[in-house]
Amino acid sequence: MRNWIYKVLVAIVAVVASVGCGTNGVEIEGRFVGLNSKMVYLEQMSASGKSIIDSVALDNDGGYRFTIKDVAPTPSLYNVIYSNDRIPLLVSRGERIELNAMGSALSNYTVSGSYESELLRMFNKEYLNGQLELNRVVLGYHKASGEDRSRLAAKYSDLYRMIKRNQISFIIENKGYIAAVYALYQRLPGEQYLSGADSDLIYYRTVADAVAKRYPTSPYLLTLSNDIARMEARISLINSVESR
Repeated sequence: MRNWIYKVLVAIVAVVASVGCGTNGVEIEGRFVGLNSKMVYLEQMSASGKSIIDSVALDNDGGYRFTIKDVAPTPSLYNVIYSNDRIPLLVSRGERIELNAMGSALSNYTVSGSYESELLRMFNKEYLNGQLELNRVVLGYHKASGEDRSRLAAKYSDLYRMIKRNQISFIIENKGYIAAVYALYQRLPGEQYLSGADSDLIYYRTVADAVAKRYPTSPYLLTLSNDIARMEARISLINSVESR
C-alpha cells in the first residue's frame, strides 16, 4: 500500500514539474510549403544583438516545430527564418504558436496563438506592401520623363504620407503593446525619424507610458527611456542655442 502511494506521489510531482516547465516555455509549429528551402531557423533578438538559437529540417509535409524554454515573462522578439525571410514573432510564456506560410513567407504567412505576433503580422503586411509600392514608383520614375515623372513624383509623395499615417495610427491604437515598440522603430529607406526630430518625442513617450502600465518589467522600456532621454537632451540643447 505504501509503495503504491509513493508511486502515485512521484507521478503527481513529475506532472506538476512538467507543467511548471511548460508554462515558462513556448511552442512554435506549423508548415512552410511552396518553396525549395528545407531548413527553418529560429533567431533570438536582444539588446546585445541577434543569434540563431535553433534550426530544424522540414518534414515531408513541410512541417516543423521549435520549443523555446525559459521565455521571458513579458513578450520577447524572435524571428523564424525561412528561405531568407525573417518572420517576426513576439512570444510570451506558455504560448503555443502556429505559424504557416505558402510561397513567399513574409508576405503570405498566418499566425495564431499569440496576440502580439498577430499585431506584428497586421503591421508588417501593410508596411512592407507600402515599401514595395514605393520601390515600384521609384523604378518607374527613373525610366520616365516629362509629365510622367511629375505624376510619379506626386504619387510617391501621396503614398509616402499614407504609409506614415498608417504607421503612426498603428502605434497610437496599440500603444500598450510591444508590437507598437517594434513599429515605432521601423524606418523607410533614407529615413532617420518617424515623423520629425522633435515630434517623435511625443510618440516615444506615449508608447513608453502605456507599455509601462501593461508590462512594467519589459526590458524594452529601458531602450525607450534611453532614447527619450537623448531626444530630450537634443531638444534642450537646440532650444538653448536658439535662445542666445
